[in-house]
This record gives sequence, C-alpha cells and structure tokens, in this order.
Amino acid sequence: MASYTFRFFSSESFVYETHHECPDDLDALDCAKTFCKNLDVDVWCADRRVGRVKRGNAPLTVDDRLCL
Repeated sequence: MASYTFRFFSSESFVYETHHECPDDLDALDCAKTFCKNLDVDVWCADRRVGRVKRGNAPLTVDDRLCL
C-alpha cells in the first residue's frame, strides 16, 4: 500500500486535500472517481502527480495537463 494525496479543486482554485492508502495508481484513480461529483481531483503519490479526475468524471482535455 502506498499513501496518496487527493487534492480537490473548484475552477482551478485549491479547496482541500485528503490522504488515502491505496494498493497502486489505478486503484487511487478509481478511488478519486468516487470523490469527483462537484470538484476536480488531482491524485499525487509523494511528489509525483498520478493524474486528474475531473468533476463528474468528465473527459480530460489538453489543458488539464497544464494544471498542477
């Protein structure tokens, strides 16, 4: 198990973060999907950005890769 940080954003403004233990990156992203009803969620493992899940699980765009 690894420790993952879930950072929540609304219109690119940071709202809050939580920490969860997950077996791997894919499980962490699946977990983030359960939290993304009203906010975007960035998933981090230490200082490595795993990925982003957008509000409502909307498709990612090219601009999403620029968000940190």
